[in-house]
Amino acid sequence: MPPKTLDPSTSAAAFYGWNLREERLRMNLTQRRLGAAVHVTNTRIAQIERATGAPPTLDNSRTFDHFFKKNSFFESLWQMVRRERFPDKYRRFVTPPSRNRGGFSLCRLGFATGQPGP
Repeated sequence: MPPKTLDPSTSAAAFYGWNLREERLRMNLTQRRLGAAVHVTNTRIAQIERATGAPPTLDNSRTFDHFFKKNSFFESLWQMVRRERFPDKYRRFVTPPSRNRGGFSLCRLGFATGQPGP
């Protein structure tokens, strides 16, 4: 099966994952070999690359920096992922701000009151 196409512009987590995949491919490594080298499962590497599941940790980021000799590159990306307001897994539930009320709506979850949150 061909690898999933990644769009690094969709979120900080996608940008992180895209960079991890690029570094892994640059070194001609499989997800399994990279995972073994940095002591995480290949499934975890896949989740980080595809921006699915839990976001990467600070420890993951420091390990990737050390392994790829990137001098805090992944750690700085981790900072962006950590600060992102709505991670990918929640983004589909949040609609753009309303022009009338200045708040956001969670109408897909059934909370379509139109009132701004607290």
